[in-house]
Amino acid sequence: MNNQYGSTCFYVSSHSANITTPFSFDWECSPQKIAYGQMLFVNSKYVNGFADNKNRIVVSRITNAQNNKDYIQSICEYWQRYHPEIALWDWSRKQITEFVRAQMTKPVSSVEVAPLYASHKLKTLSMFINQSRNQHTEGTLPDGFQYSLNNSFKRSIMEPLLNERGMTYEEWEEGDSYGMIPLPIASIMLSDAIRLIESEDAKAAKVFFSVWRRHKPHPSNCFKKQSGSKLDRLQRYFRDKDTDKLSAVDKDMGESFSEAGLAHLNKLPWSSVGELSEWCKDLMKASLTILLIISGFRISEVASLRFCDYEKISGEWVFKSSVFKTHEGFRVPRVLHDLTALAAHCLEGISYIDTTKFEMSFFHRGFMEGAASSALNKVSDIRDWVTNHSRIALKTMAPWINDFYHKFTLKRYPELENECATLSAHQCRHTWAAFALRRMDGNVEERIREHFLHSRGSSMTKAYTKLKLNEAVRNSQEDDYLKEIIKRISKKDIEDQFIGPAARRILKSIGEIETLTIEELNEKIESFAASIGRLSATEWGFCVFFYGSEQSAKCYDPVSRLPDIDGGSGPTICCGCPNGMHNKLHAENLTRIGIQHQYISDTHPIRAIGKLSSDIVKSITKRLEEK
Repeated sequence: MNNQYGSTCFYVSSHSANITTPFSFDWECSPQKIAYGQMLFVNSKYVNGFADNKNRIVVSRITNAQNNKDYIQSICEYWQRYHPEIALWDWSRKQITEFVRAQMTKPVSSVEVAPLYASHKLKTLSMFINQSRNQHTEGTLPDGFQYSLNNSFKRSIMEPLLNERGMTYEEWEEGDSYGMIPLPIASIMLSDAIRLIESEDAKAAKVFFSVWRRHKPHPSNCFKKQSGSKLDRLQRYFRDKDTDKLSAVDKDMGESFSEAGLAHLNKLPWSSVGELSEWCKDLMKASLTILLIISGFRISEVASLRFCDYEKISGEWVFKSSVFKTHEGFRVPRVLHDLTALAAHCLEGISYIDTTKFEMSFFHRGFMEGAASSALNKVSDIRDWVTNHSRIALKTMAPWINDFYHKFTLKRYPELENECATLSAHQCRHTWAAFALRRMDGNVEERIREHFLHSRGSSMTKAYTKLKLNEAVRNSQEDDYLKEIIKRISKKDIEDQFIGPAARRILKSIGEIETLTIEELNEKIESFAASIGRLSATEWGFCVFFYGSEQSAKCYDPVSRLPDIDGGSGPTICCGCPNGMHNKLHAENLTRIGIQHQYISDTHPIRAIGKLSSDIVKSITKRLEEK
């Protein structure tokens, strides 16, 4: 098996395993370019030349070598397809830019803006481009790129693509390691967003659009004018309501405002179509803020939501399909409830076009005058406008959460800019995870906590467990929360009590803190936290798993010899576990569970089942009676 340049197959051996793997070089390019690619492969740092005079190739890991051969194949096949007669050395910076952008964009045709590959792909691609240049100038390769792919060149290539997708170069480069929005700031932003979409003006906007859709007057005729009737539709209602001059649209406007609890308004809150459009943009930004921070989904996934994909059941928006994807391949929330349903309802109502009859996205241009002009035409024209013009592009939406933060939150609390000057939509998934961890924490705003506690179909415990965060990020968030809780326990605040064996162990280990400086306390907490392997927050309590306590854990799995914290926990199991503790909110939940089991114990016809529920009640009662 003598490897020769130009052959369609190389044989690659592994240092660590006595195996030889064939590598196919049956590429879609000329024999000369295949031979060049093989030379680049052999001279790469992963192969480091032929191993002996028999041209054997020996590598440390076969999979790494295969992956790198694939990168070289992409270079050679692009070269053959687009610049077959031009040497690599003669490629311009523009041609290299086009090549790299093509390699970094995923081949997805069903979405408006195709997703990008992660930054590590550009790092590997750069390595081969730079290798070809260096080795060509040294005389060991017959050709190579003239320009190195340094950091500034990489940034100039990627930034236009990233701007289009609402990301900064730093966020993309760091991948899943960028931070979250500080929770106090996220809480204030959510409060601002909720207040906006529940405001009187937001309610008025929804009433206005619903009346407009029934009558379809020209939108400019709904507002005050410099000539002709100087009154808006609501003012005309009050002027003409007791006369025979009252038009049907004015009558409907006045009565609809009154039915919505807005009878005290004697004119519309906006003086023009443009003012209404600007107000609706603010509602869009508020709704996006809510959906991003408390859904756990990426902005690209939220941008793909459509009204027609959901049906409303008991105040919740339930995804119609059993397949957990939209028509464009993105994940979407199965159920929108409470605050997310509130945001969806707001978005649905602010449109000249009926969002329930056409396939409109949640984030649409239906509130703009162009939509009104389209709605005055025949159905086919409306459908054409919805398909081609209604959707707001991802790159337009991307800066909205930062816009909202600056326009509303920083306007009220300018001092927050010292802690956080700008925000990104890509920080929101981590913020969601932090809120999910704290969903049973009295320190979290009640409206937010209630949202996380009332999820239909699947618990927040499962949702948090399944969130595909980088493991290091998730561990870091749990570790930060653990240290926060240890500090709170050490303060012995009667209004912020943690009860149970884990809390007593923490308190005993930390000891008295009155004589410690802040630095000494933090150092002690840091040291003690290292003895804890995992913090898990559930609706029935906290699990604080101490290293060395595996077999005493009630969820201990004898097969893995580890506690099954995520899959094996439950209120009936955790109440008797030495790793458990609870707070006031958990106690209220456990009391409700105890009442349910007491009823089963008293009424179930099968004595054995009644006995099981009775034992559960005793376990819960014992835990709740602890001090």
